[in-house]
This record gives sequence, structure tokens and C-alpha cells, in this order.
Amino acid sequence: MRIMIFDVAADSGGALAVLKQYYEKAKEDIENEYYFVLSIANISNSENIKVMNFPWIKRNWLYRIFFDEFVAPFLVKKNKVDKVISLQNIIIPKVSVYQEVLVHNALPFSDYKFKFICEPLLWTYQNIIRRKIIKSIYKADRIIVQTNWFKNELIQQFNVSDSKILIDHPKVSSLSLETNHNHHNTSNVVSFFYPSSAMSFKNHDVLINAVRILLNNHVSNFRLILTLSGDENKRISNLFQIVLQDKLPIDFVGYLKQDEVYEFYRSTTLIFPSLIETFGLPLIEGKMHNANIIASDLPYARELLDSYEKAVFFDPEDPVQLSNIMEECIQKHSKKEVCRI
Repeated sequence: MRIMIFDVAADSGGALAVLKQYYEKAKEDIENEYYFVLSIANISNSENIKVMNFPWIKRNWLYRIFFDEFVAPFLVKKNKVDKVISLQNIIIPKVSVYQEVLVHNALPFSDYKFKFICEPLLWTYQNIIRRKIIKSIYKADRIIVQTNWFKNELIQQFNVSDSKILIDHPKVSSLSLETNHNHHNTSNVVSFFYPSSAMSFKNHDVLINAVRILLNNHVSNFRLILTLSGDENKRISNLFQIVLQDKLPIDFVGYLKQDEVYEFYRSTTLIFPSLIETFGLPLIEGKMHNANIIASDLPYARELLDSYEKAVFFDPEDPVQLSNIMEECIQKHSKKEVCRI
């Protein structure tokens, strides 16, 4: 069987991790022939895998639309593919082969709405791309999701048959399992860690406000670590300037390698205030490292951290509540107590 896997959006983070997991599965399935259709993600050809890269897709949305509407169906027909797996929320149009689609973007289904003037790309996803995703949900032969809560959301919103939806949880790297032990912070400063992209729904503002509240309450023996450089976009640049001008205890450490992220999980308290996720991979990774976790009180986090004793939840739009939880952790640390939230 010839199977073509599309994931032109994947270039970093969780999307790239999922792509690599499908790639590893394909390498083991030597009875079938695979084609991986990508943009800039770097994976290699193998005995049963051919990789096709189209980096020009990343230039702008017009190139992406052209690829989706014309190039993608052409590739399916040209290579006489028997099955398509789309990892990019939308099926391939104008083809009649069996199709599975991984729906992993919660933006179009979120109650949190974006304004076009402030976030044109995210607004487009919620109001334009949403229609294509819904159409794909109905037309696909199989829908793949990453969590139970998202499966239930699709069933409730679109009356999709339960049997049509497959739950496929992303796998955590074995490296994190091999290093699953505690590294307690022995300094006088408590570190909080938030690994994320620069998207606005990652909700960095609530962290900045919580830090200000702590400082106003004369709590200063802490620092917040962000995996941002400070120049990702205008909004992040403004936050970075505020941090510099007000001398807030926030470190912009930029991109981190996987083993560096894992080390932070073992030595800090993970904060995850994201407003929109289908599968918050850092929550699972932090859990595997036995980290204290402060997470948004939203369905995705509740499911991933179910029965995890070292997790506490907060309203992601309430910096006061967040600052109270952070202060409790700081106080326990100052008393030489392990921060069991």
C-alpha cells in the first residue's frame, strides 16, 4: 500500500514532535510504502520512505492555499496513493482515496475569540480555516484527535459518530523517562518555567501581571523563565521592553534543546497558562519529570493532569489567583519545604 502523509505546517514544537512519531512508525512498517510531504521539516529518506519538501509554502498564505488546492491533490494522483494521512487539520481536496485527518488545532473551536485588527492570522483560523476544518471532519473517513475532551467536543458540536474518531495520544520522548528523577532547587531563588511559542493565546500577559503583583507584595526571591528571545513579534517585543524597563525578574532564554527543557522541568515549577490547547505536551513532560505544575483550569489541562497530585489549577485570566499560588510555592521553598502544591 502507498500511504502519503501531509504535514507542511510542522517546523517546530509539538507539531514537529508528532510528525517525527509518525515517521518512526512508518520506518517500522516495511510492508508499506510511505511518502512524507513537508515544507521545511528535516527528516530523511529510508528504505520505504520518500520525503518531499516544499519550502516555498512558508513564504505566505497564498502559497499555502495554492499548494493545498492544486499541488497536494496532484501529488496524490501522480504517485497513485492508496491512503492519505493529513496531520494538518484539513483533508486533501479533489481526491477519492481513503483519508485520515489529525485534527489538533483547537483555535477554531475555542470560546476565546480574536479580533482581526489585532490578530489577523488567528482571526482567519477561527473564521475562515474553521470552515475547511469542519468540512474535513465530515468528509474524512477517519478523524484522529489527541485527547478525550476534544473528541467529545467534536461529537457535541458536529454530531460526529463516536466510531469515526480515533484517540492517539502523542508519545513522550524516552529521554524524559530515562531521566525521571527529582533535582530540587537548592538556591534561595524559586524558579518558574514556561516553555511556549510567542502566540498571544499562550497568555504571557497573565504571567507578567502576576509577577508585578508579587513584587508589589514585597515577594522578590523568585524568577520566571520564558523560552522566548524577546523579538518574535511586536507584542512580545513590547513585553520584553516592559521587563527591561521595570527590571522584572523574568529571563528570556530563547529556544532550548530538548534536554535543556527537561533539565528545567526537574529543577523548576512549571507554569502553563495557555488559553487554547488540544494537547499541552509540556504538561505531560513535566508530569513525567515529577515537576510541580501550575496550569490553566481548562479541559485540556484537567485531562492531562488527572489524578496528578503535584498539579494545581487556576483561572488563566486571573493574575491575582496565579500570584497567590506562586507565593505559596515561594514561601514553602523559603522554609526549606519541598513545594508540594
